[in-house]
Amino acid sequence: VKVAHKKAKKGKESHISKVAAVPGEHVKEDKVFLRSFCTKSDDRDWARNGVVATVINGEAIPAVQNRITDAGFHDLVLLPMGADKVFVRSLEGVDVMPLVNKAR
Repeated sequence: VKVAHKKAKKGKESHISKVAAVPGEHVKEDKVFLRSFCTKSDDRDWARNGVVATVINGEAIPAVQNRITDAGFHDLVLLPMGADKVFVRSLEGVDVMPLVNKAR
């Protein structure tokens, strides 16, 4: 099997194609598989009802959760997303944004 290397006309992109040296010789194609994910309506509704927030001053997430509960918001939960980001959601499944706006 011979390998042909062709450069694209514009840019530095290159295309590698395999050419069969003998007629009838089979050439394996290189395939790239991409993950495909379809969200379900329940997942979309769950995500829409929450809010992504940033924890400031490097505070611990459990301490922030305790302060939220002490302020009377017993149905709000913080889910750590990594670094200083958290996902705020309601245990009742209602939209969190009106509760956040009322708290300001």
